[in-house]
Order: sequence, then C-alpha cells, then structure tokens
Amino acid sequence: MTRPQSITVSTKHLASMIAGSDVKASVSLEDTLSSFANRQYFRAQITHNRQALGALPVPVLTQQRGFTLIEVMVALAILAVVAVAASQASAGYLRSVETLKTRTLAHFVAQNAAADLQVNKVWLTGDQSKRVSEQGRDWQVLMSASKTMTPVVNKITISVAPIENGVVKNNVTDLTVMISDPKATEASGSMDMSLAGTQ
Repeated sequence: MTRPQSITVSTKHLASMIAGSDVKASVSLEDTLSSFANRQYFRAQITHNRQALGALPVPVLTQQRGFTLIEVMVALAILAVVAVAASQASAGYLRSVETLKTRTLAHFVAQNAAADLQVNKVWLTGDQSKRVSEQGRDWQVLMSASKTMTPVVNKITISVAPIENGVVKNNVTDLTVMISDPKATEASGSMDMSLAGTQ
C-alpha cells in the first residue's frame, strides 16, 4: 500500500490564498455582520420599548352600571309611602287648625248669648234652642237652666254647635253662667231704696 502524500501548505501560501480571496466574499461577510448587528440593535430596542410600555399603567375600562327595574320600583314604593305619610300629616294639621278655629268662634257665640240674657234680663227656667248667624257661620245655640241653692239664681249652660249644609254638627263648646231673677233683683233694689229713705 502506498502512503498518502502529506499536504503541506506553507504560511506564505496560506497568506497568499487569504490575500487573494475573492472581494465579494469579504463584502458579503461585512454585510452579514452589519445585518446581524442591526438585528441585535432593533431586537434590543423592541425589548426596551416593551418593558417601557409594561411599566405604564394600563387603563381599565369600567362599564357604567345603571339602576335595575327592581331598584327603581323599590325607590318609587318608598317615595309613595313617604308622600302618603306626609299628606296624612298635613291633612291632620289642617283639620286640627280648622277645629280650633271653629271652637274659638263658637265660644264667642256662647259669650254673646250669655250677654243677651243679661242685657235683656231674661229669666230662663227651662231649655231654649235657637239658630243664629254670627262670625260668618250658622250656629245652633242650646241654653239649659238648672236651679241652684239660691232660688233667685239659676245656672245656665250654653252649648254651641256649628251648622254645615243645613246639618247640625256636634257641640264644640260649652259655657256656664249664673243668671239672677231680674224681678227679685228689682224688688231687692226698691226695698233697699225705701229703707234708705226712711233713715
């Protein structure tokens, strides 16, 4: 067998081979390295941009929620209850004011009836009822007489009730006065005058 011939390449020959290599190969190598460097740069830039965007707060879109039908119905029910309570309270207040006004006017009517008895010197021994128009209203006046321990003095109870649409309502005030017999008063007065004359 023959031994393979050893291939010996001198340094000068290798240098001449490298120096005499094709220019296109060196240009292609430079382009490759430049393209690789550009790709690495852009890749690093993209990574940096992604990290910067990740550090920023991401806006969260919140959906605005309205009222449901049940919530609206509950709110309307509560409002209706409050409105009814307020209207009832207002109506009650108006009724109380009207009642106080009616009682005050009825008391004036009763005082006028007592004054008429005293001015006209009426000696009332039983019950007497009459209708009067005073204070812009119609009233039913009932006067009841009752005896006292003194025969010449009677107790008169005057009850006044308003009349609305021709209907007599309940009594709203009562007034009690003492009336003396005008005849007995005149007799005692004349007796006093005669006694004074004899002296």
